[in-house]
Amino acid sequence: MNPGVVCGTLGFMYRALFVSDVHLDKSTDERWTSFLEFLIYARSQSDLTDLFLVGDIFDAWVSDHRFFIKKYQPFIEVLRDISDNGVQIHYFEGNHDMHLHEFWEAHMGCKVYVGPQEFEYEKLRVRVEHGDQVDEEDKGYLFLRSFLRAKPIKWILQNAPETFVVGLTQKASASSRAYTANYKTLKEERARKLMYEHGVQLLDMNNEAPAIDIVILGHVHIKYDEIVTAKSEQIRVVNLGTWLDGSTHVFELDSNKGARWLQWQTPNQ
Repeated sequence: MNPGVVCGTLGFMYRALFVSDVHLDKSTDERWTSFLEFLIYARSQSDLTDLFLVGDIFDAWVSDHRFFIKKYQPFIEVLRDISDNGVQIHYFEGNHDMHLHEFWEAHMGCKVYVGPQEFEYEKLRVRVEHGDQVDEEDKGYLFLRSFLRAKPIKWILQNAPETFVVGLTQKASASSRAYTANYKTLKEERARKLMYEHGVQLLDMNNEAPAIDIVILGHVHIKYDEIVTAKSEQIRVVNLGTWLDGSTHVFELDSNKGARWLQWQTPNQ
């Protein structure tokens, strides 16, 4: 098994929804309304067992600062309803939302993950990760990621004056979003190559651990869905894309309907 990857086993009857890179920021943004409608849809689904937030749901969120809690209260309220309905919410830290345990686990009952996680859905083995560690050549970002999660920096981000933390994270968020957006333009071909190679790498791991059937990622703002084949084995690689371009991508794993892209609509539509 890959170091740092923890496994969870889920029930025989399941329905899980996956979403990432919504980048919620301003209430006037179209995606603000769209994502709230999606959560209302998810709340109405009586057969929903799991909701996966695969990182960068918010354009900036650090720890349990009141600024973020107040700003995103409408989403928190619906997510709390979803949790109260018995749905397990899984929240993966991204490069825009970090140190989530303090609020999302302690106060919301979510399961929070800093790195990749593997799940077993009946006979289907699924790996979920934000995807910001896929590009092993991006040494600068990987160093920054590690630096921001170091214990001294975590303490500073939790205890520094809130105005300082908010200003810092908003500037960092804008820079990070511009950096990631480069994959959508000049580097799209390379991004697709990276995702394909990640699938090959995971297939190589199958010799040392139980085989992974599907990997679901975010981070790169490209919707991607491809069957990767190597050494007569296959793995499905899914990148969830982004909502920044007006899309509302949601991926679904359903014990009855299989793995597919979900065409969802709010209950009143």
